[in-house]
Amino acid sequence: KSKDPVKVKLRFCPDHYKVYMEEVIPAMPLKYKILTKIALKIGAIQVEKLKYMESDLCFYCRFGSGGHDKKSELPPIG
Repeated sequence: KSKDPVKVKLRFCPDHYKVYMEEVIPAMPLKYKILTKIALKIGAIQVEKLKYMESDLCFYCRFGSGGHDKKSELPPIG
């Protein structure tokens, strides 16, 4: 078994990246906000800012509410 911690990579188009960093994280309950900031700092969660041309890879565009090409199923974890 690998001892590497599970890492989560979130990919956002420039618009959703800004929303996530400036609105979603600050709106979280304090406990989750702190845990999210720690996870980002230690690299357990990685947030990648995509180019506009790569919006089809954006998590919110694909799975979020009101996305451009919203899918009903959840993305594969891994």
